[in-house]
Amino acid sequence: MRNALRSDSNFRWTRIRDKYGKYVIPFIITGRFTRRQRATIKKAMDKISDNTCVKFRPRRRNENDYVDIQNKINEGCYTTVGQIRGRQVLMLESGWEESCGWGCLLTYPGCTDHSTVIHELMHKVGLWHEQMRYDRDKYIKIHWENIIPGLENQFGKIGQIQSTTYNLPYDYTSVMQYKKNAGARKENLVTMETLDKRYTDVIGNSKDASPEDYKKICSIYKCNKCMGKKFKPLKNRRR
Repeated sequence: MRNALRSDSNFRWTRIRDKYGKYVIPFIITGRFTRRQRATIKKAMDKISDNTCVKFRPRRRNENDYVDIQNKINEGCYTTVGQIRGRQVLMLESGWEESCGWGCLLTYPGCTDHSTVIHELMHKVGLWHEQMRYDRDKYIKIHWENIIPGLENQFGKIGQIQSTTYNLPYDYTSVMQYKKNAGARKENLVTMETLDKRYTDVIGNSKDASPEDYKKICSIYKCNKCMGKKFKPLKNRRR
């Protein structure tokens, strides 16, 4: 499949550019987060800005299209792909921290660990899940019988009219790729099996965005620099 917005998509954030030419995604944070969690959100935003020509910037009063980062109990992690009009929710249900004695801190990150935060932010920039590629059946097998009823849509494919692969190979190390047991009825069941067995335990375990994740974003926005180097945007192609 394709899993990135096309470079001519109307869902790109192209209405605002800063003085350096970066495309701007305005945001507000209305959820209650700890200082550590806010720092994680900022770090993920900064990594996207440092490696692409897209940046997140606090919303100004006259900006009607923006991302609202929220934190609500039992909501999990979700957002929409790309820009839609108006306020757009990006949900990051936070975890918790608890002291376990001097120098000891127990933590459960919820949706506020770095890999999850940058995953959701990249959705907002314009990436779908890697396993939703139109050509994914060449690389992974979906075990539909092991998926929790109602979650099947998370394993569908995105149509070629609205998305593209930019002719990049399937990326097992993408931060947009789910784990092998994602959405499973039982934890020991596999919902996604890589046809190349070397990668079954690799998928979904990336701690950060891959170079291919950044190349897709740089191609969506036709950046002339990507990951600090000169870049020629990849073409919208079928693979």
